[in-house]
Amino acid sequence: LGNFTIGVYPVRLDNTVNFIVFDIDIAKFAVREIIANKRRWDAVMVRAHETACRIVDLGAAWEVPVYLEDSGFKGRHAWIFLETPIPAGVAKKFGDLLAAALAPLPREITVEVFPRQGSVARGGLGNLIKLPLGIHRRTGRPSRIILPDGADHPNPLEFLLTARKTTRRAIYAFIQQAQRRVAVVTAPPGADSGAYSRNATGRLRE
Repeated sequence: LGNFTIGVYPVRLDNTVNFIVFDIDIAKFAVREIIANKRRWDAVMVRAHETACRIVDLGAAWEVPVYLEDSGFKGRHAWIFLETPIPAGVAKKFGDLLAAALAPLPREITVEVFPRQGSVARGGLGNLIKLPLGIHRRTGRPSRIILPDGADHPNPLEFLLTARKTTRRAIYAFIQQAQRRVAVVTAPPGADSGAYSRNATGRLRE
């Protein structure tokens, strides 16, 4: 209903997480340059939305459902809900590798991954992210669940209660394949790329 704006610290007391979020924003320098120019602002917001949709597409290729939210100010949040909690370090590795696959980004767009930390020291909290459907404290705009075409989801609360979740297997499969590709690309000249990739990546342990 928008009566409350709530944030959550993704990393739990046992250093696991049950969601991953990509925070796609207009970069601070660009906000300063274009915030007073609606035409330019709208054009850059289109690039932010297109970047978020690329995350949706990459996730779909690996059976990782990604859901979009208009954050209420300068970008999009792309949410992945997990079927079972996974170590924060694994979630961050997944997010970093998927974000790297977006390169090159438009110069006005930044992408941050939550959780921001692979672990949080005892007594710490890590970084907070705002939950969907609250009111952005700076703009007064609601953060809305949206479809890839940019339209509002017709029933966001029902969606949040029934959204498809991602399996642990899908997260690990993506990490293994992405690391294998990196290992092949960075193989030293003259190396057997197949052998190099196998030696460089072994099976991830949980």
